[in-house]
Amino acid sequence: MIESILAYSLRSALALSMLYIPYMLMLRKESFFRLNRIVLLSILLLSLALPLLDVHSLAWEGLAPVQTVFRPASAGSDVQVSAVLMPEVDVRAAQVIGSPALGAWHYVSLVFVAVMVAVFLWHVYQVVQMGVVMRRGSLWRQTSDGVHVYCHAEEVAPYSWMRSVVISERDYRENGREILLHEMAHVRARHSLDLLLLALVQTLQWWNPLVYILGSSMRDVHEYQADDSVLRHGVSARDYQMLLIKKVVGSSSYAFANNFDHSLIIKRITMMQKSKSAKWMCSKVLYILPMATLALSAFATVQPTASSANGNDATEASVGKVSTKTINKQAKEQKDAAFALPSAVKGDADSVKVSADYCAIVPVYPSFPGGDEELFAFLRKTIRYPAKAQELGIQGRVVVRFLVGKDGSISDVRILREVADAAKLHTVTVTARAKDGKTEEHDEAAYQEAVDACSEEVIRLVKAMPKWTPAYRDKEKTQPCATHFAIPVIFRLK
Repeated sequence: MIESILAYSLRSALALSMLYIPYMLMLRKESFFRLNRIVLLSILLLSLALPLLDVHSLAWEGLAPVQTVFRPASAGSDVQVSAVLMPEVDVRAAQVIGSPALGAWHYVSLVFVAVMVAVFLWHVYQVVQMGVVMRRGSLWRQTSDGVHVYCHAEEVAPYSWMRSVVISERDYRENGREILLHEMAHVRARHSLDLLLLALVQTLQWWNPLVYILGSSMRDVHEYQADDSVLRHGVSARDYQMLLIKKVVGSSSYAFANNFDHSLIIKRITMMQKSKSAKWMCSKVLYILPMATLALSAFATVQPTASSANGNDATEASVGKVSTKTINKQAKEQKDAAFALPSAVKGDADSVKVSADYCAIVPVYPSFPGGDEELFAFLRKTIRYPAKAQELGIQGRVVVRFLVGKDGSISDVRILREVADAAKLHTVTVTARAKDGKTEEHDEAAYQEAVDACSEEVIRLVKAMPKWTPAYRDKEKTQPCATHFAIPVIFRLK
């Protein structure tokens, strides 16, 4: 779970960077204040949403991690069994009896989440403190159109938050109309909600400098909108600019608030004097469509497509081989070196109860709750390297296949491949290095026992899984069905 939060943050930052950098280059200096605000809000929302979407049709073919593996029918059986083969799960020797070893990624994730919580608490503290200060020490309060104005005796920089405005008595007396017009514009436009969304993204991406630069751009746009509103109410541009210059000294300490005396005062005055951008330049905002699509492609995984047995497959079946077809170019080039699942597997793996609920080939495959990342997190957390296998120096691949039922339940758990080739079991003895550096000889029975321990561990792992999301006969996901799934697990001593 912790690792998933860090991974999501990295993806979110990538999406934000892809969408915001073009904005900096093309739109930041344009005078489309409302449009620019919409674009910035869209960037924030898309940076949160895009990493959660998995549009298979946009996936890059070279990144496909899964294969669809077919094991042709054996003699006396007319049932062809297929299963989706997931990427390998690597089990190191450190993961033995007890808690699994925690890698560097886990500790980095812990630090990341700890800092993220601290940033969140800081934001909450600022909001609470700002609400307290608004009411503390105010001389009077008046309400107009649902907006509360708090007048303070001490010198405070004017600012607004949600439906409240703070102003000092001196400012109210000398330039009250201009300042209140400015802050009321912030309130009416609900700029405070933008800042809350920004705070959420900054909490998730506290390490990303671009999210703080985007925050500066958003506050600039807020001030441009408020300044434009003041000028539209008939205030002299020259008098208003002189007021801004006078108020530039001193600023509010509340990062969330919309401050009247924004620090980038020169940019505000420059924008007021700038000619309006040509309307055709609004079309530059369309850049967000291809960039969002590109981001979706980066996060998409390939939906495996089932391959059908052809004439070559039939030939291979006669000699007990397995026909494999992948959607990965690299795997296509290396298909001869791919998993060679024996036709005669442990148990009666070819006997499948053919029913109306079972589909050998499906357009939508079953999935672990939370997706592939949660699946591999569960596997890494749950798997243990059998001590007997470590003692005898046994390592290798175990391929397990199981049936995901129409209701997502797991059944028919079978081993398709053990850690060792069956031919090795015909040797008289197996030599392994003992803990004291001496060699010991183990008989075939001990070797087989260690091999079985690895297989049993993988079976235990699968049976401990929660219910899956079932496969579907149709892409619309209206007709759930049962189908097989396969996971290769690598036991590795080093």
